[in-house]
Amino acid sequence: MHKIPGSIAIAWRWLGVLKHFLGGWATVVFIFPFLDQKGRNLKILNWSQRLLKLLRVDLIFQGIFPSKVCIIAANHISWLDIFLILAVHPASFVSKSEIANWPMIGRLLKAAQTTLIERHRRKAVHEALQQMRHKLDKGLSVVFFPEGTTSDGSGLLPFHANLFEVAMQAKTKPVAPPEAVIPLIPTAIRYLQEGEICFHAAYIGDTTLLQSIHTLITSGPLQAQVQVCKPLFSNEFTTRHALSKAAHLAIDEALRKYS
Repeated sequence: MHKIPGSIAIAWRWLGVLKHFLGGWATVVFIFPFLDQKGRNLKILNWSQRLLKLLRVDLIFQGIFPSKVCIIAANHISWLDIFLILAVHPASFVSKSEIANWPMIGRLLKAAQTTLIERHRRKAVHEALQQMRHKLDKGLSVVFFPEGTTSDGSGLLPFHANLFEVAMQAKTKPVAPPEAVIPLIPTAIRYLQEGEICFHAAYIGDTTLLQSIHTLITSGPLQAQVQVCKPLFSNEFTTRHALSKAAHLAIDEALRKYS
């Protein structure tokens, strides 16, 4: 059997990815209006799993998210991080408002009830916290990236503590038992190739979305490793800064353990 030339294989993969994005857009526009939240979550889960397969990204999950509603704080390397989590757990994300303008992906993320932050606005964080709390009250988990930006994955950046306030607000009372408090789940993400840390998925600097997708398509199979750390309960912390520090430590230890 003759091997398919590299340029043809790449073009074929691009076609598959573009068709998948277009199909996702059509689903959001024409099918989502007739689905309840459970039906939408299932569509998003299946779409995310298919995207990873088309990009030849093997998702390796270590640990499991709670079956009930939770708050997930993860390190941030790529736009693909969002779909790693959506491939296994329905959730609403907090992200910069610019993603609303991304071709097709922006529409998909808005359909997943993403909370968009206009970071130049003074009240942006307060409004984001309100939206996050509203979604938690509706039984939908929320995910945020406390680094506030993406990194190349070689190390963990400092955390911004602002959005950890949503976990502090979720306390029912100062001495509430853990089962009465929405857990915060520190989550460590990294990308590997042949067992070594790689930077092909990193969405940093002046890289455009199309350039990032092209790099993923042409770089060969990758492994995306997601480590779900031990839950943290806000009633065990006095401030959001203390909770943020504990989450940073947990994620940093997880990344170092498997480096």
